[in-house]
Amino acid sequence: MDTPRLYQELGALIRRRRRTLEYTQADLAARLGISRGAVANIEAGRQNMLLHQLYRIAEALELEVHELLPPNTKDQASPTGLPMPEGLTAEQEAQLARVITGQAPMRTSPTKEQKK
Repeated sequence: MDTPRLYQELGALIRRRRRTLEYTQADLAARLGISRGAVANIEAGRQNMLLHQLYRIAEALELEVHELLPPNTKDQASPTGLPMPEGLTAEQEAQLARVITGQAPMRTSPTKEQKK
């Protein structure tokens, strides 16, 4: 896995867990002793981090550090078994995979009866 993609996937995992815990970026930043902007950059995959920082983030998010590590997808097909468009973030690929596999909730248009 290339380095930029690794940090994008790591950032997406951190963002998802932060939201699950209903923390704001500012909440997480305060727990870590860093700026809110640094949290935003980490979640976007724009900021690399040292190993000890990864442990601090895992602790702040009430996880074991290995739960933050993205799976090694080198030489593996996409979750759908279909080729994915290039340039998608990890989060976009996951969303697309959920739609393709039918795991995403489908939005439906209201029927004529429901509109009345």
